Amino acid sequence: MSGLQIPVERGATDTALVIRNTNLQSIVGAREGHLFAGFIYSGVRFFAGSSLEIVDIRERAATYFDVKKCFAGAVPIVMYLKWAFRDVCPMTAETSACLIIDDPPLWPRYGLLDFDELLQLADELTFATTIAFIPWNWRRTNRDTVAAFRESSRKLSICVHGCDHTRGEFAARSLQSLDRKLKTARLRMQALRKKHALDYENVMVFPQGAFSPEAALALKQNGFIAAVNTEVAPADEALNETTLADLWSVAIVRYGSFPIYTRRYIDHGIENFAFDGLLGKPCFIAGHHDLLRGHGSELTKFLRQLASLRWTLRWRPLEDAVCHGYSLQSDGDTIVVEMLAERLLFENREAMTRRTSIRKREPQLAALKGITVNEGLVPHEYRDGYVRVMVDIPPGGSVDIRCVYHEPPDDSPASESIRYLLGVAVRRYLSELRDNYGHLLRFRA
Repeated sequence: MSGLQIPVERGATDTALVIRNTNLQSIVGAREGHLFAGFIYSGVRFFAGSSLEIVDIRERAATYFDVKKCFAGAVPIVMYLKWAFRDVCPMTAETSACLIIDDPPLWPRYGLLDFDELLQLADELTFATTIAFIPWNWRRTNRDTVAAFRESSRKLSICVHGCDHTRGEFAARSLQSLDRKLKTARLRMQALRKKHALDYENVMVFPQGAFSPEAALALKQNGFIAAVNTEVAPADEALNETTLADLWSVAIVRYGSFPIYTRRYIDHGIENFAFDGLLGKPCFIAGHHDLLRGHGSELTKFLRQLASLRWTLRWRPLEDAVCHGYSLQSDGDTIVVEMLAERLLFENREAMTRRTSIRKREPQLAALKGITVNEGLVPHEYRDGYVRVMVDIPPGGSVDIRCVYHEPPDDSPASESIRYLLGVAVRRYLSELRDNYGHLLRFRA
């Protein structure tokens, strides 16, 4: 967060320090004084924060965390803990990043999104984009656009965005209903792959951000490796167990121990993306076709802001970014890696073989079928709520670790009513009419 000037909301900085001693070093300053400072006394380094309150990470959170609302009570303490416990706190060497655009079919142009223009922008600014693709659209694709995705797989990819994209389809509480939706979505994505030789990423983006606790379990049982979402709490009447600690973690694993990664819109501000980076979270940007308004001028400005921060930002397709989401600790000669997604890609960048302990939180051991390393089944142990495997990774080597779960019985999908199918089609066509022509009407008005 070094060098940022952050507009904070009233009450986010309740008090400030006035420094009159030249031995004190200001770390975070404000117009009224200083919010965080350090000094050395009798050879010992001390730190002083100005806030009268520190955020309670046990507090329930119904929406995303905004650092502008409680800056002084959050940022200094996190900075201090990261510095004081740098040998203990989980860490990552780089921050994975991906731009996620919801809804567009694979057509040359959709609304304000032109895929040729997006690719040119990606070449210029070196970023990666994943399209949250609605499986219902699998038959409605353009051959040239699909070819562009195949040829630019490190810059353009697709993941799964619901099934029919109806309102609240993954806010359902019935595991049977959720299982049917997921199996239908997967069959459609597999049909797209078979028809066009275009692979898809096994990550779910919930339509309208709505999900239930049961949806996380259903995703796990159907082979998905993670979900990425803007909403942080279950929809409707489901009990919200999400805490601030969950939002400050790399991913929310509160529901069925299945990882739900959070993402942000660019109007959340560069300061929130920077604070996420300080916490070790990935940089996932959410948007729709209108993110490319003005030939992507606003997006370009924001991506340059991201590049100016003092971090190692690594742009990846979404599944690749999710699979590189882990926390790392050193325990003597052994590296301890905690995997979050149901798949982990981990590289040994050192010049010697490293003994690596891989662990994953799994409260429901009976659901686990097995763990594979580089596609081979390996023995694992279960201790203290974690499954663990031990691997030796040679210099420059890497491992691909996956958790495989027992799937629910593959019952025949229940046939939907004509009324439902017609309603889905009408919804999709009206949405496309709005996205493709609504902005023109607004501009003319």
